Amino acid sequence: MSATTLLLAVGNVLRGDDGVAARVLDHVLDQLGAGAGAQAMAVHGLTPELAEAVAAVGAVVILDADVGAATVTLEPLPEAAAGRGTGRVLSHSLTPAALIALARQLYGFNGAAWLCRLPARQLAYGTALSAVAEAAACEGARQLRALLGSRDRLQGDEP
Repeated sequence: MSATTLLLAVGNVLRGDDGVAARVLDHVLDQLGAGAGAQAMAVHGLTPELAEAVAAVGAVVILDADVGAATVTLEPLPEAAAGRGTGRVLSHSLTPAALIALARQLYGFNGAAWLCRLPARQLAYGTALSAVAEAAACEGARQLRALLGSRDRLQGDEP
């Protein structure tokens, strides 16, 4: 395991607000630049194959659009949630907690896991974000930069 943080943006950039997580990555990576101790991946969904990539880093932040979210939240994925559901994987679409549990079970991942929920309102075909998602992208990027700037908080050593 390394000190690198994996930033995992989930969503389809061709489905409106579903691409908001990728927009957050764009904002953050533009400002942080290379050598910031973070590696980024944009994926359409969380699949079992990602467990190995999660296990290879010191911390993971999963960013995802959420039509039920009113505001941006960036919170640690509770240890209890990440420890549940370690039975058989019957799908190629996992929840964040199930992905972390799989990385722990198969590869011994013991890093911190965070979940950033980004408000989304429209998921129609197209690349434009709604005003709500645009604002969420800016706020999500701000919160993510703050988290990445505090190694102790990122690793779960302080609230």
